[in-house]
Amino acid sequence: MFNPIRPLLTPDDSTLITATGQEQRRVTSTAKKLGAFVLTTLFFGTQFVGVRAAVGPVPPAFYAALRFDIGAILLLGVVALSNDRVVPQSRNDLYGIGAFGLFIVALENLLLFSGQQTVSAGFAAILFSFMAIFAPVYSYFLLANERLSPSGWLGVAVGLVGVVVVVDPNPSNLLGGDATGQALVLGAAAVTSLGSVLLKRAEPDSGSITVALWGMVLGAVLLHGASLLLSEPAGSIAWTGSRLTAVLYVGIFSTGLGYPCYLWLIDTIGPVRTNLLTYLNPVVAAVVGWLLLNEQVTPTTLAGFVVIVLGFLLIEWRTLTGSLGPRTLLGRNSREATGPPSSESQDD
Repeated sequence: MFNPIRPLLTPDDSTLITATGQEQRRVTSTAKKLGAFVLTTLFFGTQFVGVRAAVGPVPPAFYAALRFDIGAILLLGVVALSNDRVVPQSRNDLYGIGAFGLFIVALENLLLFSGQQTVSAGFAAILFSFMAIFAPVYSYFLLANERLSPSGWLGVAVGLVGVVVVVDPNPSNLLGGDATGQALVLGAAAVTSLGSVLLKRAEPDSGSITVALWGMVLGAVLLHGASLLLSEPAGSIAWTGSRLTAVLYVGIFSTGLGYPCYLWLIDTIGPVRTNLLTYLNPVVAAVVGWLLLNEQVTPTTLAGFVVIVLGFLLIEWRTLTGSLGPRTLLGRNSREATGPPSSESQDD
């Protein structure tokens, strides 16, 4: 018989509803991180083709500066439409902007664009994937809570093997070519990893849009200065439709959209796991070539996909076996891993 005095929800029912809500928020948060990871991989993976298509006729430092001129203008438009304040609020913000603008914008792109004058897009993507090797090393010394287990280190190595399998470089190309260009691209990977770790260490109080905008402005100024110091002939560029398209694509998509996603990922899942996206950059090149240029995906490419997936599984082995609880690759960030889970930490 119905008793109107009896509560409609028992304590157990309330607990179940609360747990269900937390689970829904966790799933939504994970989906956002996965979406940002995929978009960043696409934008950054295709940038090597865009850079290679125009660099040389467009001087490297000037091209890199144009990239961030366009990206900063795009972000300014976003800010104007949203009416958000993007003024740095703290010393941590300034440290973060400095790390991003100096290392990830100025130094990385000066080295990468200079190196890609003589290094192909695919081979540059292989070299740049060393970011995922550098990041754990820097993190070991600079971040207390960004460590990989032995199986994680093995996964990094296996993933790198997968990248090489996918691109399938000719051994003669590995030993030949422009060693200076290859060293420049590898140096770009090294400074980018360092910048991402320093950015995580700074823990800016403002959002990724603020850091990205002012970091791009700082980096663009430095790159324009480098172009002047190098006496690049920026005024005599022979612009063509393909070169202009390449510059606009890299500026809008790989920069204006890609970098805010990248910074947000660093803040939420940490620099070590964020930089694993560099393993997928050569894969993106293979898939884009298949879709747009009708290039065949060979069995070797498919085998490389399998090896890369194996590397990710090894990196997250402890998570998958339950030794670290419910945390997944994109499920919780490094700051949450420092303490026991709470109701607040379930929602990023």
